[in-house]
Amino acid sequence: TGFMISLFGLLITCPVLFIFSNDLSILFFDKGYYTNLFKYFSFSIPLIVLNSFLLSILHGRKLISLYVLSNVTGSILALLFVVIASINYAIDGALFALATYQAANFFVTLYIVWKKNIIDWSSLIRKIEPEIFRVLMGFTLMALTSSICVPLSHIYIRSFLTDSLGIEYAGNWEALWRLSGGYMMLFMSTL
Repeated sequence: TGFMISLFGLLITCPVLFIFSNDLSILFFDKGYYTNLFKYFSFSIPLIVLNSFLLSILHGRKLISLYVLSNVTGSILALLFVVIASINYAIDGALFALATYQAANFFVTLYIVWKKNIIDWSSLIRKIEPEIFRVLMGFTLMALTSSICVPLSHIYIRSFLTDSLGIEYAGNWEALWRLSGGYMMLFMSTL
């Protein structure tokens, strides 16, 4: 049921991102120069979602060592990908890498799940169970709300700080936010 909800979400999200890529580029960057960035992102989203789904299975089965292995390996590969793209293509490479690096983590997680034979792949395509669907849709709406509201509020705050105090203050705020997110993730992972 969770897999089918994920597929349904992808069928809506990917075409919307691709079709409105120019509008999104203008909305977020004030110019259409980054249209292709949103198109690349629309193609990487399925792999990002599938990676999250596989990680959720590892976490749900309490295979924490495999979960951590997948995340750490994926993070190291992502770091290499972002650094290489940034060095070779400057800001365009960095933005492209940030839009697509999480998709590379899918292949790491898939390899781990496949190698350890954790999933009965035929069980992913089944009839949707209405009661489980109802419960999961509550979580889906909660996740959707936070995935829309949090980034938009960050964009608003950064824009406000840039306009009011300058780019340096906005950068400091972003740095502190990232540090806070890092130690909170570490704390939550331990829990």
